[in-house]
Amino acid sequence: MASTSRQSYSRVLQNDGAFNNEKANQSEESLGFSRETEVVAKFPQNRTRQYIYDMLNKIKFPFKNVESIVERRGGMEDFTCQTKNQTKQLAAALECHSDVQFARLVRSDYTYVKTHWIPGRFPNQKIVAAIERHHGKVYEHRILKDRYGIAAGRRLYRLKTDDLKQHPIAATVRMDEMVFLVEYSEQPVQCLLCKGFRHLRYDCPSAVTTPTISEKTSTATITISEQRKDSSMEEQQNNQQPDEMIPEDSMNTSDIELDRYSKQLEDELFASTPTRNTSKR
Repeated sequence: MASTSRQSYSRVLQNDGAFNNEKANQSEESLGFSRETEVVAKFPQNRTRQYIYDMLNKIKFPFKNVESIVERRGGMEDFTCQTKNQTKQLAAALECHSDVQFARLVRSDYTYVKTHWIPGRFPNQKIVAAIERHHGKVYEHRILKDRYGIAAGRRLYRLKTDDLKQHPIAATVRMDEMVFLVEYSEQPVQCLLCKGFRHLRYDCPSAVTTPTISEKTSTATITISEQRKDSSMEEQQNNQQPDEMIPEDSMNTSDIELDRYSKQLEDELFASTPTRNTSKR
């Protein structure tokens, strides 16, 4: 296996053309900076350059059809082929590989939609009917299997890119009380509030504006301070309020006579009380 990898690697250096300046210049003159012959694929992040070459050998894709392989972040790889047909063949071959999370054309009229978490006996026609009813015609569909020929719960559907732009598919789809994961190239984000696309719930136009925590805190503080201020002012007014003086005009005659009678009794009692003689005998 190691000798085969070394031979394939040396063959790439000799016949691939990526290190041949003359062939590279010719491709630039004929294609310019067009990305119609590029494929983007996602691999495991701990991959090596030799791992990519071994995979191309495994899927039986000729090295002579590949102009360049550019490594990007997050396990992404850019493949540039000679023609559009070769690009489509490479994308389809990479999609069927178990280690490839997804592979797509950079510029294409069609988009591959991959679904996950699907039971093996779930009817594929039911998924196709649901996609065509809401999102567009399905031109191709197949069940993806691993290297042992066992279904891995993933299925692939090919739709027109324009149909998916007009009627996008959410990242999670419910069907028969089950949840399926859906992913494809340039899949827009979905709002969790209104279930619309291309915006998040923080920017949702249908969301009702609610005060923030700081606004709520400041409003509550102002309300409490006003209540305390009103209560303190009321207590201050009660403390400063003088006793009401009853005018004499408001008193009736019975009250006046009772007052005079009480004074007369006091005088009589004082007069009848004997005085003690404090002088010495």
